[in-house]
Amino acid sequence: MAYPIVSIAWINYNSMQIMDSVLMSLENVSQLNYPADRYELIVVDNGSTDGSFEKIKKFLEKRNIRKKIIRLRDNFGFSGGINAAWLSMDRDAKYFAWLNNDAIPLPNSLGDLIEYAETVDSIGAIQGIILRDENTIDTIGNFITENLTVVPICSGKTINSNEVPRRPFYITYADGSYALYNVNALKKVAYSNIMLLPQTFGYLDDNLLGLLLWNHGYRIISIPQPVAFHKRGATFKEIAKLYSLRGRITLILSTTTRYKKTLLLENMLKLPMPSLQQLKKFKIFSMTTVKTKLKLFNEAKAIARKLVKRYGLIDIYKAPIIELDVKNSFYRLFMPGSIANKIVEKRIKNLVNFLSI
Repeated sequence: MAYPIVSIAWINYNSMQIMDSVLMSLENVSQLNYPADRYELIVVDNGSTDGSFEKIKKFLEKRNIRKKIIRLRDNFGFSGGINAAWLSMDRDAKYFAWLNNDAIPLPNSLGDLIEYAETVDSIGAIQGIILRDENTIDTIGNFITENLTVVPICSGKTINSNEVPRRPFYITYADGSYALYNVNALKKVAYSNIMLLPQTFGYLDDNLLGLLLWNHGYRIISIPQPVAFHKRGATFKEIAKLYSLRGRITLILSTTTRYKKTLLLENMLKLPMPSLQQLKKFKIFSMTTVKTKLKLFNEAKAIARKLVKRYGLIDIYKAPIIELDVKNSFYRLFMPGSIANKIVEKRIKNLVNFLSI
């Protein structure tokens, strides 16, 4: 097969606590079964202060691989790191890969992804099976529901399970832990000369990008081939919930979901309520917590305004999503998330079969 040029973006921030996984990720990138002169690694460090940057740099100096090492003056988040890599990408690159610093690519993964991508017209992005361990799946792609919640496909399933698809199929978006993007497609949906809106920081990157690619006529595919191991949440634990909530509110405000008003009400109900003990003492809930949530809402509105100005309202119905009836959407206001997710999961198998290629 032909070997198009690939630039691999690899973002780091204060990773000393997971350094074993980080170095294994870098080692496996350097050993990919792909011509060494046809791919490059772009390491972007977000101003780490724990010594991880120095250790990574020293490790890479001993590896025979095309590489660029960039150190930013501050932590600009995942989106800022991707933007820095995008601006430093090989000008002849046909594909731009995202790889988390705790994701460990398998030797044939890059070749497998490219070999299939090269056969598909209007390919926007592609991913394979991301594993937690030898037998357990982390995700084989992601669907978004009309409620703008994310549903990782086959998460927690064993790789030999009958529920795991054996054919390629369309997905809402490729998981940013390890995904391959078509550079020409990215140029069409880029925010400006950079790839992602900088204010998104994290938890509004791969999902937003997927919707934008579908809106511009590109396809996103998952193939039934293991490509990496990944320990989800290892690098974003502390602020994950806050950025995840902000990202979801941003999507509610900037997309065409028919449940916009219901979803805004749902998220307002997530504001902290006073406990009985607090009421007895005539105390209201923590103002610090309320201010944090209100700050997130205001940030989400500001980001949504920028997105709508650039793209218009993003039509989620141009992407393969999980549609919900009015009853299920309304019930989400009052039922635990685990129960609501079970309702959604029942629809996934039929949807995957329908979207198989």
